[in-house]
Amino acid sequence: MRMTPLDIQSHQFSRRIRGFDRDEVEAFLQMVTEDYEALVIENAEQRERIRRLEEQIHQFKNQEKLLRETLTSAQAVSERMHNTAEKECQARVSEAETQALKMTQQAHSEVARLAENIRELRGTRAQIAECLRTTLRTHMDWVDLLSVQEKEQPTWEQKSLTETRPTSRRP
Repeated sequence: MRMTPLDIQSHQFSRRIRGFDRDEVEAFLQMVTEDYEALVIENAEQRERIRRLEEQIHQFKNQEKLLRETLTSAQAVSERMHNTAEKECQARVSEAETQALKMTQQAHSEVARLAENIRELRGTRAQIAECLRTTLRTHMDWVDLLSVQEKEQPTWEQKSLTETRPTSRRP
């Protein structure tokens, strides 16, 4: 059984003839009682302090658990966002590559179409040039023919003179 300061103070010693000095024993008991009472109070305060600290530790552990859960959740969200961003980036790159390929193919088709148009225009130009050459030759031939015919036919003046001259011989 534990002793309390009151137990110490109210303790009765048996009396004997050559015993201790009563005043000295009472003074010592008073001093022990006060020290013991101070220790009991300090012990109670320490117990209360330990209880509060244990409560704080419990709260800190709960906060730590909550922080760990929050951190884990934040890491998961961050990883999902990273994965989503990476997938979106890959999709955009793929779309850009597809669009670039399509544009390149369209450009090649346009180049081929323009090359074909140029080839056709060159062919048309050659045909037109040949047609013009043929037309010019024909016209030159006509001019030459006319020149020859003019030389062979008498001019109007020559014709008039021949008609007005009397023919010397007539049978």
